[in-house]
Amino acid sequence: MKKIILNHKSYLSIDEIKKYIEDFPKLVNEDLDIVVFPNVLYLSLFEDFCTEVGSQNFYSETYGNYTGEINLEALKKLNINYTMVSHKDRLNNLLDSPSQIREKLNKSLNNDFKTILVVGEEKMSEDPFKSIKGDLNYVLKNINKEKLDNLSILYEPMWLDEEMQDINIIRKVVIDIKEYFINHYKKDVNVYYGSGVNENNINEILEFCDGVCIGKESLDVYKLREIFDNII
Repeated sequence: MKKIILNHKSYLSIDEIKKYIEDFPKLVNEDLDIVVFPNVLYLSLFEDFCTEVGSQNFYSETYGNYTGEINLEALKKLNINYTMVSHKDRLNNLLDSPSQIREKLNKSLNNDFKTILVVGEEKMSEDPFKSIKGDLNYVLKNINKEKLDNLSILYEPMWLDEEMQDINIIRKVVIDIKEYFINHYKKDVNVYYGSGVNENNINEILEFCDGVCIGKESLDVYKLREIFDNII
């Protein structure tokens, strides 16, 4: 079953998200595994949602004097079971450092969250995996290998903004990431692709990817219906 990740980023007003939650059940498809990452402000509204829900960000420490932060314990109480770590939006805005990413990844996995680690090259390259491999080596250092069953990888080139990477490069990166985890950890991880996914290219991507991430176009239920209806 293919994974469809819907990343709302920091969009939608309170009225818009309530309408979204009301309309979304019309989209539920038994052939798709859908997980929604709403604006973190609205996570509590999704407690009884019809599909799985994730948090775009969290703080790596537990309960404490951390004004403005969201911790994993609080997320669990809301039945949030997914987290996203190292999204390019946060890296491009200098909101997470490499050491923070490594710490968040460890904390999320050790707390049994289904964790989506986002990777991608900073600049256009004929061999993106070269830089991705270096990042994986760093963030996975001292990782608890027993927890890797809850890890999946989302490939999103950092230099692209809602545009699609060359399909042949995507295919090669997906293969390289899968081989990396087989060779280093004897694990078959799911690898997804994000950036520029739409109704015209989603089938081609899903031929070799375990799923996709849809950004701005995921904000509109009717646009999503158009995309989902085109999945073969």
